[in-house]
Amino acid sequence: MKGDITVQMLLDVYDSTLLGVSIILAAGGIGFAIGCGAVCGTSLECMVKRPDRRSSIMLDALIFSGFVGNFPFVILAFGAWFMFANPFVDSLQLAAKSLLEGTLF
Repeated sequence: MKGDITVQMLLDVYDSTLLGVSIILAAGGIGFAIGCGAVCGTSLECMVKRPDRRSSIMLDALIFSGFVGNFPFVILAFGAWFMFANPFVDSLQLAAKSLLEGTLF
């Protein structure tokens, strides 16, 4: 029937959302690894060049690693929002309702 939402349509929306969230989480993990590696590598280079400033360089490296470390948790929060409060399901229901009323096209 025109305008009905089938279980397969909902499963397709959730499957696509799960794939997107998986890609987002993988990108967050890769970004964290690259960022933490860059911070640690640069701080080691600085410590080799200026061994007298070792303590301040280590403090700066720890602070910036903490900033970079928060990035995956923000990504995780967005991923959880997409999975548990999926806005695409509401859009699918609205489109089906509009199609049923004949106001979509």
